[in-house]
Amino acid sequence: MGTSSDTPWSDMAYKLVEYGDKPVLKRSPGKISWPGAKQLFRQRNDQRQLEQDIIGLCDERIAGTETLLTKVMEGGKIVVTSLH
Repeated sequence: MGTSSDTPWSDMAYKLVEYGDKPVLKRSPGKISWPGAKQLFRQRNDQRQLEQDIIGLCDERIAGTETLLTKVMEGGKIVVTSLH
């Protein structure tokens, strides 16, 4: 990735998590993460108030949570027409 001299930064980040259906491990010093696609899990208390969000692998199941990430594109094609 390159930047220009008048804008020497990027306001976005891209992290490759899989390549050819195989998980990819990030090997940057001091930056630890599990290889593979991620999911965001939301946990609520008995009053349905937010308790915590948990980042896990997309094939994980965490009891008492709801998943927040939904696939919207695949192979360059939109795969959902409405999120709610």
